[in-house]
Amino acid sequence: MRARVDRPLRSGTDRCRSRLPVSAAGVGRWCQRPKSQPAHNGQLLPGELSRQHRHRPADGVQDSDFYDNHESGSSGGYVDGVGFKAGSGAGNRIRGCRVYDNSGDGLDLSGFDGSVTIDHTWAFGNGVNRWGLTKFSAGGSGSRLGGHAGLKVAPVVSHSAAWDNAGFGFTETGSAGTPRLTNDTAYRNGAAGFAFVTSAAVLQRDLALGGHPDVRLGTQAGHTANSCDQQGWTTAALHLTGIPSPTAAQPEPLGQ
Repeated sequence: MRARVDRPLRSGTDRCRSRLPVSAAGVGRWCQRPKSQPAHNGQLLPGELSRQHRHRPADGVQDSDFYDNHESGSSGGYVDGVGFKAGSGAGNRIRGCRVYDNSGDGLDLSGFDGSVTIDHTWAFGNGVNRWGLTKFSAGGSGSRLGGHAGLKVAPVVSHSAAWDNAGFGFTETGSAGTPRLTNDTAYRNGAAGFAFVTSAAVLQRDLALGGHPDVRLGTQAGHTANSCDQQGWTTAALHLTGIPSPTAAQPEPLGQ
């Protein structure tokens, strides 16, 4: 098994191709990453990016950073980096993005009736109290791929990573869909790196290390050629380059 985390893809335009509405939920930042420029050299908008309209055409979020979303002067709220919270639709994609240091989840697809494709995207450091709030009540995960028990969706996640999140790395959070995860990495998350207990998830060639535990899978989940399917995987097997700087124009891979 060979496990690695690839760098976020960069297209010829390196723009966020999104028609999604931006809500005014709390304080936060959204940054497009122009080609060959530091990550902060972009347009900053408050709040999380949320898709909440029904039956709209397919949308894409690409090459963008979503970070520091929280509610000031309170318990921090549960403000996500990118949220697909309601509505339905097909053909939605999140590609080459970084979602980090948000008070809630990095990515949250709960409540959205439609499959979303996530690839080459990093979610790290979410759900951690970085603002010194005395009643902080979050504890978010890297990527929440469901959440409403009545919805059976089939999100696809590939070549993505989740690390140092307070909660899970990747999880379906109680939904009963058929998520598919391939070539993904979960590292050093506060809860399980991959948590798919109620869904018929399919995990292939995924790496999970340093979690609590590394994986938590139900009887319906299928898993082949993952680190949990093999002997001898420990954090010593990783080639760690350190956590990439959010301001780096070309971040280093987490491991390979």
